[in-house]
Amino acid sequence: MALLLRGKSKCPICGEIIHQEAVVAGYLSVSAEHPMFRFHDVCMHQSCYEQWELRETYEKLVAK
Repeated sequence: MALLLRGKSKCPICGEIIHQEAVVAGYLSVSAEHPMFRFHDVCMHQSCYEQWELRETYEKLVAK
């Protein structure tokens, strides 16, 4: 389970500290060697997630 510490956790998309609304990302069904694995079980800014160019690819990889 992703852990969000407001004011301490960094968004993996932009690299900035998360102070505002966040999205808790799911488990990805990929191996640790996969380029998207760094987005496995993380929190990210909601605004970054909504505008993320890899969002559709990411959503296809989230374990259901």
